[in-house]
Amino acid sequence: MVFGLAIALLAFFEFLDVRGRLDILEKKHPKLWGFANSRPARLLFLVMCAGFLAKDVKDATDIPDPPIVRLQPPVISVPSSQAVGGREPKDSLRRRTMRVADELYDYLKKRAAGQPPVTIPDSSDPNPSEERKKAIHLYQQYAQETEDYYLKHFKDRMVGIVKEYESKGVPTHYLENDFRQRVPGVMAVGSVWEGSSMDDLSQFRNLAYRVDARDHLIVF
Repeated sequence: MVFGLAIALLAFFEFLDVRGRLDILEKKHPKLWGFANSRPARLLFLVMCAGFLAKDVKDATDIPDPPIVRLQPPVISVPSSQAVGGREPKDSLRRRTMRVADELYDYLKKRAAGQPPVTIPDSSDPNPSEERKKAIHLYQQYAQETEDYYLKHFKDRMVGIVKEYESKGVPTHYLENDFRQRVPGVMAVGSVWEGSSMDDLSQFRNLAYRVDARDHLIVF
């Protein structure tokens, strides 16, 4: 109730203020007061206001809705091997490594299958029998043929590959020296010696994991 009385009082004060301003306008500017107090003038003013209001409403309703932009989801494609540098060359370092290792393994596997019994000279038997002499000669001859074939078909390739890894900073230890002098040691798959320091071929294969498809060094 108090709030309502306060509003009424404020409205009354505002009426008195407007009334006082109109009295001043009537005394100091009678022509302007006459125009403002004229009924036709007030009607004209109301028509003009109504016209402006109607135009504003029309302009507001004529504004078209904003266009709806539909964005298509981006197409994500996985780059092909050609886009990121092409397929791995057939003569890449790691492919050549695995290829010569597989070839040597297959060759030595076949030689082991046809190998005669291992018979070597025994210092405790300075005068072996003729039969034993033949067995020793047969085994040594077979082993020499294997070594000669390795030296002719594998040594230079394997030593060259080892040197390529060395030039990239990959430690190869004694592989180059061993490959120059003898047939690499190959341990049976699944044996306790597989992957050991005596398994030269496994150590050689492991070098292939130190470079990528472009012969770049992989640093762990």
